[in-house]
Amino acid sequence: MSEFQSISLALFLTVAWAVWAARVAYVQRRKKSGKLADLSSESSLIAFASQTGTAELLAKKLAAQQDCAAVAFDQLTLEHMSALENITFVVSTYGDGEPPDNGRKLFKQLGRSSVHFPRLKFSVVALGDKTYPDFCAFGYALQQRMLQAGATEFKSIELHDRITAEEIGTANHVKPVSLRLIRQQRLNKGPSDGLFELEFEVLDKTAVWQAGDLVDFKLPNAYQDPHMRTYSIASVPEEGVLKLIVRQYKQENGEFGVCSKWLTFTLTEGDVVDGYIRENKVCHLEDMHSPILKIATGSGLAGVRSQVMQRKQNGEHGPIWLIYGERYPEQDEPLADELQQWLEEGTLKQLDKVFSRQSISQSETAPRYVQDKIAEQAQEIQKFIQQNGHIYVCGRHHSMGVEVDLALQKLFGEAEYERLVDEHRYHRDTY
Repeated sequence: MSEFQSISLALFLTVAWAVWAARVAYVQRRKKSGKLADLSSESSLIAFASQTGTAELLAKKLAAQQDCAAVAFDQLTLEHMSALENITFVVSTYGDGEPPDNGRKLFKQLGRSSVHFPRLKFSVVALGDKTYPDFCAFGYALQQRMLQAGATEFKSIELHDRITAEEIGTANHVKPVSLRLIRQQRLNKGPSDGLFELEFEVLDKTAVWQAGDLVDFKLPNAYQDPHMRTYSIASVPEEGVLKLIVRQYKQENGEFGVCSKWLTFTLTEGDVVDGYIRENKVCHLEDMHSPILKIATGSGLAGVRSQVMQRKQNGEHGPIWLIYGERYPEQDEPLADELQQWLEEGTLKQLDKVFSRQSISQSETAPRYVQDKIAEQAQEIQKFIQQNGHIYVCGRHHSMGVEVDLALQKLFGEAEYERLVDEHRYHRDTY
């Protein structure tokens, strides 16, 4: 082989290796991001609709096993789907049988009579919780829409009951952590169910999280309950402790919920518990300068506190408006001093409190629920959110989340409401 041929071969191999390496890097970045700009070369795909991230983690694990891409529902179009041969949907169910927020738009489009996928084969992996009546309802609804669109189911629907991120085994997104309880304080008094602030020393000094993230607990073996319980973290790592705000959940028979009782009654200061810190990207702060409207009730104050503290750590930040609801004004004032301090120092731009069980002496026209305050402040809220603002809703889904969602739909109208969802500016951390 001549010197010229040797140089040419070496150059060819170098270029070929560079192209191959770039392709591998691109595919890996694509799989990690959950976003895919160009699906034209894909024949098989895994698509996920996820609210708290568990379905996303499972989808990405399956994608790695099958050597294909995993993409979020809101990155997928009907045109993309028409070009595919096979698609596996990994979906959770949110609220009362609803799709997760990032699955709403595509699911609505799939209901059009003109949608037809005669050559597409699909399967559904559905995540749910059998303690709720609408177990895996969105998975079943998606299955029916695909069948109505002429697609062929290549595998029966696969159902998972209360699968956790820990069971999926995604080490990059779920970190075990040991915590020592150092303070336990009730934040309210009177007839309301107890609302407690718990403060833990983080024994694993490498543990990190950010505002919006969650901690999962598994009850001790003596309880014979294998299911994880999830709580929003109410602090940021810079504070040196992990805080929770826990409501003592009372069941219909009058008994306290097992995990809330364990955390607020059984645990004593000095006890060490094991948990898992888990990413909850839907509630991460998108940026530090956009306006934030926080709407919360009860223990939803945990998500509020962590985000406020993260913005405080950042120094300069955009305005924060908090609408917070509780029951009795004389007895339910959790974190009252801290909230007032945030208001006085300018961390909070505005603080509105509403109480559902006001005394007779108070104004009968005063808003009693957070959704009433939304209606009362409709024009100001619209102006606030028009500045690229974000809305975060924190608290119980059935007693507050549904009504707030309806109030926001009425306030903004269908088109603007859908735009907030599509632009990831409407964040729901309800349970």
